[in-house]
Amino acid sequence: MKLIIVSVTVLIALNFAYAGEKKSGMIKAIAGKCKKQENASDDDLDKMSKGEPIESKEGKCMAACLGEQFGMLKDNKLDTESAMKKMGKMMGKDDDKKQKMEESLKACAETTDADRCEAADKIFQCLKAETKKRGIDFMN
Repeated sequence: MKLIIVSVTVLIALNFAYAGEKKSGMIKAIAGKCKKQENASDDDLDKMSKGEPIESKEGKCMAACLGEQFGMLKDNKLDTESAMKKMGKMMGKDDDKKQKMEESLKACAETTDADRCEAADKIFQCLKAETKKRGIDFMN
């Protein structure tokens, strides 16, 4: 990924890519709520949806909010079990990709920071690197 979270951030862009129209509307609503709550810009949201680096504190906090809302970020750490359940559904029947994603999530399980926004960014960076090592792109 070309940047952050939740990952995590990380993970919202995944939802955009694989979600159905109804689910996509829900995701957009939550993204809008987090954008407003964290005072993030349209540019931050656009970068996140494209997997590009988010450098602003507000953008990183928006990603943390999204990770929390989707149950993938808890106590400034990746909730690997919840993340795998959500991502597993998005990957359908591709067992090889699921296995590689699970390995990537486990590799990032201890990634954290005292600041929730920085934690989300670090998790995203970790997932980006770990999925790349395994030949998958968690954004697609």
